[in-house]
Amino acid sequence: MPRVLVTARIFGHLSEEGFDIFRRKGIDLVPNPFRGKGLTEGQLVQLIGGVDGLLTGVDQVTRAVVEKADRLKVISKFGAGVDNIDVQAASDKGIIVTNAPGVNSDAVADMAFALIFAIARKVPFAVDRVKKGEWPLLVGTEVYGKSLGLIGLGEIGKRVARRACGFGMRIMACEISPDEAFLHETGVRLVALDTLLREADIVSIHVPLTGATKHLIGRKELSMMKPSAFLINTARGGIVDEDALYEALQSATIAGAGLDVLQSEPPKDLKLANLDNCVLTPHISPFTKEAIEGAERLSAQNIIDVLEGRSPTYIVNPQVLRSKQE
Repeated sequence: MPRVLVTARIFGHLSEEGFDIFRRKGIDLVPNPFRGKGLTEGQLVQLIGGVDGLLTGVDQVTRAVVEKADRLKVISKFGAGVDNIDVQAASDKGIIVTNAPGVNSDAVADMAFALIFAIARKVPFAVDRVKKGEWPLLVGTEVYGKSLGLIGLGEIGKRVARRACGFGMRIMACEISPDEAFLHETGVRLVALDTLLREADIVSIHVPLTGATKHLIGRKELSMMKPSAFLINTARGGIVDEDALYEALQSATIAGAGLDVLQSEPPKDLKLANLDNCVLTPHISPFTKEAIEGAERLSAQNIIDVLEGRSPTYIVNPQVLRSKQE
C-alpha cells in the first residue's frame, strides 16, 4: 500500500475532504505529529522514511531530507512556489516534483489590493486607534488613477492588472517573457525595472524567489522610487532586502509598504513591525476557502497520478519523468 505524508499546514484545515481523496484510493496516510506547523529539516528527516509521496507546504525539503527518503517517488507542492524544495536534489534521485499553480492566483491578487488599500488609507492604524478609544484624523492617499508597477506579469500579475483596470490605474510591468496578447488587450506598458521603480506610485511584486530575484529590491532600487510610493509584496520575502526596506521606510525614502511575506516566517525581532508606515500580515494571501479547496484537489491528484503511473498535471522537473518513460 502506498504511503503519503502530508505536511502542508493548511491541508485538511477546513474539512477532511483533502485526506478523503487519498483514502478513497487506498493510500495510507502517515501520521504527522507536527500537523498545523511548518516542518523543519530535522522534523522532516524523522518522518520521510518509508514514504512514497510527500505533500508539502512551506516545509524545508532540503537535500538532507531527500537523501533520507528511501521510497519517495513524488513531492507535491501545495501551491506554486517551490523555493523551499531542493528540486535538484530530488531530480538527482529520480523524484518527481509537482506543484499547483494558478489555484490561488485570484486569492493572492485580491490580497495585493487589500494591502494597497490598507497602507494607502492607513486602515490597520485607524482600526487600532478606534479600538483604543481614540478618534484620530488620518489623511490617506487615493488609489484610483494612480500608476501601478508590476514586477512580474505571470498569472497573479495579470490578475492584479485586471483588477487595476477597474480602478482606472495606469499599469506598467517588468516581465522577461511577456504575453503580447495580454499587453495589447489591457494596455499594460512593458518597461525596464529602473523605469518602473522611478515612475510607479505603487510597486507590487509578483515573481518567484530564485537566485536571480533574491534581494531584487534593495537599497539602490528603493532609492529610485518616489518618496510618495508604496511597495507591496505578496510573492516571497527574500525578494526584498528587509534591512534596506526598514531604512527606506524610517527615512521616508518611500511612503509605505504592505508585506504578506517575510524572509523568515514566523519572524523574530522584526524591526519593520515597529513602523507605522508598514502593514504586515502572516502570509495569508493564498488562503481563501476557494483557493484551499482547489489546491487540495490538485496537489493530491498530482501525487495520485505519479503513484498510479500517469503524468501529473503540473511537473516542475519534467526531465525526471522523461527518463522514467524511456
